[in-house]
Amino acid sequence: KEDNNIKIKTDTDTDTDDKDDLDSIDAVQTFKYITSNLEAESLQEKEAIFTLGIYCLKNNETKIAQYSLKRLLMRDKENVDLRCFLVLAISLDGNINDEIKTLQSILGRNPNHRYTNVNMGILLRRKGKIQQSRVSFFTTFRLLERSQGDYDIKACLENADKLFNNNQKKKALEIYEPLISEITSEVLLHRIAKLYLDKKLLDGALEVYKRILRKNRQNKEAREGIKSIHTAYLIESENFLKKNDKINAAVKIEKALKIAAGINLIQKAISINLLLKNENRVVELEEMLKDIKRKEIQSKVQEKINKAEEAEKRTDYKGAIRYFQEAIKIEPQNSTLKKLIDLCVHINRPDLTEKITDWFNKYQHSLLEKEKKQAREELKQSKNNGDESQKDGI
Repeated sequence: KEDNNIKIKTDTDTDTDDKDDLDSIDAVQTFKYITSNLEAESLQEKEAIFTLGIYCLKNNETKIAQYSLKRLLMRDKENVDLRCFLVLAISLDGNINDEIKTLQSILGRNPNHRYTNVNMGILLRRKGKIQQSRVSFFTTFRLLERSQGDYDIKACLENADKLFNNNQKKKALEIYEPLISEITSEVLLHRIAKLYLDKKLLDGALEVYKRILRKNRQNKEAREGIKSIHTAYLIESENFLKKNDKINAAVKIEKALKIAAGINLIQKAISINLLLKNENRVVELEEMLKDIKRKEIQSKVQEKINKAEEAEKRTDYKGAIRYFQEAIKIEPQNSTLKKLIDLCVHINRPDLTEKITDWFNKYQHSLLEKEKKQAREELKQSKNNGDESQKDGI
């Protein structure tokens, strides 16, 4: 009598069982075999342990997955991929909240790490936080678009390097460009900036040089590169003016101003914006000009004060008084006068205190009168210009 519970093996069943036998392995025995028979820290051992760890992670063999990944991470503590996989393996034990915090910590240092972003999405989905998980998955998708589907941008960059070395610079730049925010090599960033400059793409080159300086403020090549771009913007502005294209001339001047705003450049920008009747921008530029002049004056005053204080330390009181007076002549500030009077008291010369105070007040008054006169002349000139404009029908 045939038992109904007995399964009769068919050819198909045999194939399926054989396949299952091939797909499943004894993780513990495999781990022992690798660690006993392969040379420790060899490439072969590393690859075998990594493959086993990922296999166990995929098949929920949590302990061996953790042992394998920890073994590799102990040798390569800065490997973010391994740390991310280990977090995922530990999360399979059920403590998802702590592992989400760990992934958040990794993303705080490596916001563009693709494995961490996608695994964050997986853990958030397990916790039922669907909207947050979608954000992580979308971020991963966007990052993978940048790297053309590669989780590791090294492969992408190696491909771009080959194209560059084969003089296919346009194609190389197409790969480099979306990855700029993730590239840390200053040498490679310089290469990309040069590719931009060769194509006359000044804005792109400028952003790359700025990125280099954010990483290394002392990078001379980047500073020189930015100076050359500043000069190029000015040349382009001049060329547009020669063509009577004031709008584009103003655009290039503005770009140059964002790099370095000197007095002459601001005055030139004011002139162009006056021609374009950009009154609001003219006001902003005039304030900028005043601020720069104010800082320049203060710098000169401070330079004289420093020299005065150095002279005072050397007991060169006559020299100190002279430097303080020179500082006052640049700009009569009450704070400078106080320093000078304190010096007179210190050297027991009360007679000088009254003389210096009187001189300061007279000098300050004469400057105020001069400024009032200049303001009246500017107002008169402005009125005359307005009358001329009305006559011309403007």
